Amino acid sequence: MKQEVATSLPAGLEVARMSARIGAWIVDTIIFAVIAGVVLAVASAAGALSVNPDARVQLETSPGTLPTVTPYLANLPLLAVFAAAFVVVSVVYATVLVARLRGLPGQLLGSLQVGDFQTGRNLSLFRSFVRAVVSVGIPAAGAAVLLFTAVALEAAVPWSDVVDPQPGGPAELWLSSRTVPLMVALVALFVWPVVLLMWTASSPGRRGPHDVAARSQVVGRARQSYGYGMAAGRAPWQSAAGAPFGYPPGELPPGIVQSDPANSSLNPHAPELPQSRLDTWLDVWLRRPRPAADGSDSPRVPMWPRPAVEGELPSRLPGATVSRRAVAYAIDCVTVYTIFGFVQSLLLQLVFKTAISPDTSLPVVDEKTSILLGLMGGILQILYFVPSWVVLKATLGQRLTHISVADATTGKPLSWMDAFLRWAIVQGPLALVTIVPQVAVGIVSFVGMLWVFFLLYATQNNADWRGLHDRFVNSRVAQEN
Repeated sequence: MKQEVATSLPAGLEVARMSARIGAWIVDTIIFAVIAGVVLAVASAAGALSVNPDARVQLETSPGTLPTVTPYLANLPLLAVFAAAFVVVSVVYATVLVARLRGLPGQLLGSLQVGDFQTGRNLSLFRSFVRAVVSVGIPAAGAAVLLFTAVALEAAVPWSDVVDPQPGGPAELWLSSRTVPLMVALVALFVWPVVLLMWTASSPGRRGPHDVAARSQVVGRARQSYGYGMAAGRAPWQSAAGAPFGYPPGELPPGIVQSDPANSSLNPHAPELPQSRLDTWLDVWLRRPRPAADGSDSPRVPMWPRPAVEGELPSRLPGATVSRRAVAYAIDCVTVYTIFGFVQSLLLQLVFKTAISPDTSLPVVDEKTSILLGLMGGILQILYFVPSWVVLKATLGQRLTHISVADATTGKPLSWMDAFLRWAIVQGPLALVTIVPQVAVGIVSFVGMLWVFFLLYATQNNADWRGLHDRFVNSRVAQEN
């Protein structure tokens, strides 16, 4: 596909970085997985899928042997309808959100937005639909085909051969007759997203096939938007004199030259946009920050000290937005629980073999073992968060989103005790979920999620963008330039 020449972006905007887009993709993939789970639950309730009662009887009668019947019963035509419904729902969901809200939840959390390539306006429903089909519809179709195939296999082949397939057995014969659709589905689900990622990363304007087909562009806040080097016009965080926030009126940092108002184009080959259009673009893409409490034009973006490096003057960093922090937190949670799931499976296979119940009507492990595993999960969380803040000033998710945690007064890393207390306030209630008795898991999970939303609300509404966890240990979260 031919790459067009990008229209100049207003000051404070830049083409979205790949790290931010990957973080948004991870969040949105989790949401689509939840949608798939909901559709599968509805399909089961509607009778498209159910456990084979004969298999259940055989398990109860002989817990140590695999049933000789199929594990599931399936109404394949009805299941196919629900599989197609998942694809349709996914595409419609992506179409409407991009056309109306300018992005999916992961993109909006990462301060990314999708707009018209030339004007920055919202995409039309048709162009948003084209983008959704290319970026979301193809992987969703692959997932639907693979899920349908897995259920159809387990509804046609005995459980013993599904778990332990034999060469030339029923499972192999069944799969060999469906090799082509399975390969196409695997390519759609796993290979196509990688193609989109590599194409986007290697293209001059970071526009993949989905952006080229829909004539769209993904844009985020520029790093210099909180500092200096602004193009023409007064950006939301500049004073009336045109000086960047944090510098006296009329002054600019050394080596920075005020842009010529008569030429605001960042791309000399791009068509010039009317100033009214640029103002609208800024309003929509940047979501202008609220003015200061004294009514001045200066924004309320907090600025935090950064430790002076030898040979350099002291500098300051802008506070990290709540949306950026939320994306980092989501990435960290996914990372921690993925590692915990892997470690737990190893422990169950190598250490706690006797704790696994052979009776499928009982929990997978007994409650005492579950609590012990939960304690190990809590220790794993401490080992993930605390040293990251003390040694690196950032977790994996925070490094991917270019933010750091440090002492609010000095900018130096947190002490071990402060880092532990910060983890206990942020993650402690959720860590309790893994160690409480099974009967209390639901209520503790609900309270833990309420606590997370409370911290987000408190952070968003604090003048310095610091929640209870930051104020308690005098920490700050800043965006690294």
